Formats: sequence, C-alpha cells, structure tokens
Amino acid sequence: MSDNPCDVNTVRCAVCGKLREHANHWFLVWLTFGFHCYPFDIAPRQPDDLPVCGQACAQKEFERWMTARRKAGMELVASSLQENLTADLRGCRRIRSAG
Repeated sequence: MSDNPCDVNTVRCAVCGKLREHANHWFLVWLTFGFHCYPFDIAPRQPDDLPVCGQACAQKEFERWMTARRKAGMELVASSLQENLTADLRGCRRIRSAG
C-alpha cells in the first residue's frame, strides 16, 4: 500500500464483480495449499488472493475450487486405471506368447 492519500485502491469481487465499498462483509480467499477464507480487513493481501464480497460469493468460489479438485482427482484416477489396464494387457499378451 502507498502512503500517498491520493492513491485509490479499488477492489472487485472475484466472483460477481461488485466494487468494494466502505463497510460490507468481504473475505479474502487463498487457494495456495488448499482453500482458505479470511475476513478481508485482518488478512494481509497478496497478488494472487481472491477478494469476495460476502458469504455467498465465498461459497461459490469454494464450489469452483471443489469442482476443480474433484475433476483433477478423477483425471488422476482415470490415468492410473488406464496405466494399470495397459500393464495388465501387456501381461496377458506375454502369457499368450509363452503358451
């Protein structure tokens, strides 16, 4: 933050785009190493933080995060299953070749 009183720092909600006003219930969402949500005024700001304008937008951001985690997990499981299936098929081919 600047010490210059003429600097204006505007903050928009990462979910709905609402502009932050003086007294409303904002949160900062951190997605590094999990989902973390803190009151806006007590949390130190980082460039990759997501400001959200209230509980509803914080919940929407949490749902987005959970969906992305679930999708990534499902892709990992599918990849692992594909690798196991490929390995099993190779094993079956070796058995047929030997027999």
